Amino acid sequence: MALAMPPRLESWDAKTAPSQLALGRYLDHVAELTRERLAELGAGALSLELAVALPEGTDLLRGGYDLDNFLYPVVRRLGSHHFASAWISKERGTVSTVRIGPAVLADPQELGAWSSARAETTASTSTVAWKRQIAEQIAPADRLAPDGPLEVQLAFAAAARRNWAWLWKPAIDALGAIVGVEDARRPFSTRDDRIVRLALHRTIDDALGNRVRVGVWWRSA
Repeated sequence: MALAMPPRLESWDAKTAPSQLALGRYLDHVAELTRERLAELGAGALSLELAVALPEGTDLLRGGYDLDNFLYPVVRRLGSHHFASAWISKERGTVSTVRIGPAVLADPQELGAWSSARAETTASTSTVAWKRQIAEQIAPADRLAPDGPLEVQLAFAAAARRNWAWLWKPAIDALGAIVGVEDARRPFSTRDDRIVRLALHRTIDDALGNRVRVGVWWRSA
């Protein structure tokens, strides 16, 4: 489904700020556009795909066009509990699209040639300690991806009670060993705008309690 409005990034401004009002109008549009499709698909585990078209001349690898910040407000508005998988890409163009369909189990062999790392956390997901636990477990220096665009997939295993979309941003903030950082003094300010294709997946495992398992796969795009 083609979007009639350009995708908007998440905003942390006041509710009455122009950025928040514009984001609200955009999310209203997405909700209306996808309403019938969501009703048709019902309560099963779903997958969402957002393709972001940015103006010609846009630097896709810098400038703050972080994919999770495009994706999160859409999933938040539609309801993160609906989705077991969420995909997003960015490229130069004129038409952005959104698609929703049933989630399909991936073939592990599809990721066989990708670099990968895993982490398990015990700290509260709202703390810097949670990011630090992920960063320390993927920290070997040889994991740093070559400069240029990247494709990244993250898989989260967590209890059903968690809003798994809340985990996206802090987990990506912890990937400095893979995507790089602008300033070593700010290890969680990563160069994640290098990511041009991003996929996020959820597995429910109530036996984990407060723990979260995170798998990450990456390759040059």
